[in-house]
Amino acid sequence: MTQIERSSAVQLGLSQLLQSRYLNLGPQLKRHRAMASRSGQRISNIRGRGMEFDEARHYQAGDDIRSIDWRVTARTGKAHTKLFREEREQPVIILLDINPSMIFGSQHCLKSIVASELAAYLGWAAIGLGERVAVVINQGQQHVSLASHAARQAQWLQLLQQIVDCHQQQLDQFHKSEAPSNLSPALEQLNLIAKTGYQIHLISDFYHLQVQDIPLLQRLSRRNQVMAWQITDPFESQIENEQTTRLQIEGAKGLSSLWPSKRFFRSQYQHLAEQRQSRIEETFANSSIVFDTISTAKDWHENNGI
Repeated sequence: MTQIERSSAVQLGLSQLLQSRYLNLGPQLKRHRAMASRSGQRISNIRGRGMEFDEARHYQAGDDIRSIDWRVTARTGKAHTKLFREEREQPVIILLDINPSMIFGSQHCLKSIVASELAAYLGWAAIGLGERVAVVINQGQQHVSLASHAARQAQWLQLLQQIVDCHQQQLDQFHKSEAPSNLSPALEQLNLIAKTGYQIHLISDFYHLQVQDIPLLQRLSRRNQVMAWQITDPFESQIENEQTTRLQIEGAKGLSSLWPSKRFFRSQYQHLAEQRQSRIEETFANSSIVFDTISTAKDWHENNGI
């Protein structure tokens, strides 16, 4: 399967999230070495007695004699010890941001649709590796769900339905929402959940990152593997329709106007967008977080790097 069939560019359906499981995109999630302390499916950097052989080194005082590599010892004439890498679990947490700024799209679909489909794909990939998956949905109030390892697929299906329900709720309340969007509560929630050794995916447009969010991001990346996926729309960075005298944009606070026919306006619009993007990228670079962008200009699973 190479693409997701959508019945709407605005409405999110469970079928889209189920289809994401069968996308043939290759090995997208690398099996990173885990730092978690629980036994599981992944190989950690912690050396000990485990199932995965790492290397043989010279015997040192205090080494377990049961770990002596007699074959290497006989060949070299010096005692060598086998080292192993323990298999560890690496739970996955996905922060899905569907705040009002994500309910926008000028191309194939809303940014929130792309974000939800990507979240489902990442979750299915983790489930396939036998990992537990938690989802934090940011829509003004926090919804935190954890799919247990014992019944992971059944609970993951429940989480997908919850994503659909929250997206619909956000659409229904879009015109009523006046509270400013904020990622801080969701990032604080992540820091409470993710102690050490988690794989964390942040999916958002990140337009509402604040200075106080930087320590939260840095704390997450010090103890976990963090990937930031920015969902963008071409219209947010550049207005190309010079022939249009006036554009009306409907938002949470009503109608507003843009004037793309004015060169100064287009120049300022692009300049402010570049400043915003530079700030976002700098924030993640300073937080040692891997960063990538996905545009609504084409279906996200056609983008390079995904």
